[in-house]
Amino acid sequence: MGKQKKHHLAFENDLEFDLIGICSPHPDYRIAWDLNSNLKWQLGKAPELFVNQNKKGTIVSKHPYYVWMDEENFLDVYLIKNKNENKYLIPEYNQIDYFIIVNNLQLETVAELLEKVKKVGTVMAAFSYDPTTIPSAENIIL
Repeated sequence: MGKQKKHHLAFENDLEFDLIGICSPHPDYRIAWDLNSNLKWQLGKAPELFVNQNKKGTIVSKHPYYVWMDEENFLDVYLIKNKNENKYLIPEYNQIDYFIIVNNLQLETVAELLEKVKKVGTVMAAFSYDPTTIPSAENIIL
């Protein structure tokens, strides 16, 4: 096998992003399609899995994700699956199926975005989280 590529969602400042958790029984492609349709996003599936590593560099888990980089509004949006192969990206919230990670949200507040996400048909519930209060949120950044 070839060497595993490392992918991290890199942000300029540690834990300075908005985090919304989604509960949904639907597959990731369906949620991405609904978010794109309802919120006018353009999420596309990343070609590689997001690799979560511990401090020693050992791979802890791999997660499929979708990304949209809106260069016009300087906005980065990620939809990432929390549980994959029985391992969690953010184990403190193991009841959450997916996380929306937004970097540089300027056009609306997190509360406004959360209300829009809650109205998406494939979303059963959505919650906003402060990443600075979640110890494993550092799994998301390099």
